[in-house]
Amino acid sequence: MYFLYLTLPLFLLLNYKSQKYITIFGLVIGFALKNQIQILVNSVFGNAMNSKSDLYFNTLAATASLSHTVFWAIWQLSQLALILYINKNLNNNNFNKKLLSMNLWGILLIPLYSFNPVFTRAFRVILLFNYITVANSCELKQNRYFSLKTLGVISIELIFALASFYMFDINNDGLRQMIYPIFQNNILLN
Repeated sequence: MYFLYLTLPLFLLLNYKSQKYITIFGLVIGFALKNQIQILVNSVFGNAMNSKSDLYFNTLAATASLSHTVFWAIWQLSQLALILYINKNLNNNNFNKKLLSMNLWGILLIPLYSFNPVFTRAFRVILLFNYITVANSCELKQNRYFSLKTLGVISIELIFALASFYMFDINNDGLRQMIYPIFQNNILLN
């Protein structure tokens, strides 16, 4: 993931049109050469990464299915669509343009989701900025009510956040493994 993140600054240096073409081309190549990713990782990093690449590309991939890949692809594409909508209809500024580019870069991760959703960790950093952008796009009308567009964006993002919370924390036993021990094994709270 470290080396994958290093491609983001280079991606952001490109113009938007080039970013779109690279995203489409990278997505197609990523799915076409999906079975070669582990070989590429092992050839670049040698024996140092064999156990990790075996874990991600073999052990964890054993539980993968097409429905999981489709779910995570829709999960990520919906965020891209939301940021596109905000840029076109609510708030088009330099930060949002960069965030749109980061979301496009994140699309390149979708072929990795066919192995395991653990690869969504790379996109979760961008997800935080998406939440900030949604909050910044909130417009109050003169009578102190949200506009219909803003209310729609907030509703979609709230549904998305709740679905993400369910998938990342509740569905895969994350609460029991990560949160409960804080309260159960805490000397101050006993």
